[in-house]
Amino acid sequence: MVATGGGLPTLKLLGKPVGIIGGSWSGLGCYAEYVVAPAFFTVPLPADLPVADGCGFFVNPWTALQIASYAK
Repeated sequence: MVATGGGLPTLKLLGKPVGIIGGSWSGLGCYAEYVVAPAFFTVPLPADLPVADGCGFFVNPWTALQIASYAK
């Protein structure tokens, strides 16, 4: 769920489940219970989608891309 420090881009996300893309900008990764992220890197998730499924949607394809890029 999103909490916001304010600003127009975050109003539509307030209180909704979101996934985040990336994480290198934070230096901490995306594997924490709570993450501070720019609104630009968030993607709203359907309310009926389990959080674990939403996380897997972003993590698994990104991991596969990264592994493939290093395997070249």
